[in-house]
Amino acid sequence: METDEKKSAIQRAIEYGIDITLIESNMRLTPTQRLEKLQGMMELIEEMKKVRTRRYGNLIVSDQHSEYSPNANK
Repeated sequence: METDEKKSAIQRAIEYGIDITLIESNMRLTPTQRLEKLQGMMELIEEMKKVRTRRYGNLIVSDQHSEYSPNANK
């Protein structure tokens, strides 16, 4: 059996349980394609924030936790 020092970082990640298929598929893209994909995700996030605001009003976001604040618009 190989020692940990001789194993590649990828092999150690796989053995640790990390699914590297997304990393592999993203690395097949050009840098431009990866940026376009990122831009699309950012646009989706912004749209989701707009929907959340329309549905729930303003949320107080603190320390990565969101709280519903029904009086935030008053």
